Amino acid sequence: MRSILSVNSYIAPKLLRIVYWIGLICIGVFALAGIYNALTYTGDLRLSTPQTGFVSLVIVIFLTIAATIIWRLAVELILVVFSIHDLLRDIRNQVAPNPQPVYNRRSTDPR
Repeated sequence: MRSILSVNSYIAPKLLRIVYWIGLICIGVFALAGIYNALTYTGDLRLSTPQTGFVSLVIVIFLTIAATIIWRLAVELILVVFSIHDLLRDIRNQVAPNPQPVYNRRSTDPR
């Protein structure tokens, strides 16, 4: 409970893993629906030729692969932002354990 109420650690990277898997499941469901539609479109010769259904099937498979790659990249970009923040915090703590303001108003500098 204390880790949830504190702001020292982020909850978003943990939630992103769950959201990633939910997104993959959704992509899979839509892919199965697309494959089913392409196969039923192939079987109904009143609507079109079997070649049209085969082209639809190839397009569904291509779009499923593309959607999976794009979804993975989107989630990874969000995780990279959190990783960069953690690394910058570590660098700041190593370089200046007690960060001081850049400009000290008590100095004699007239600016």
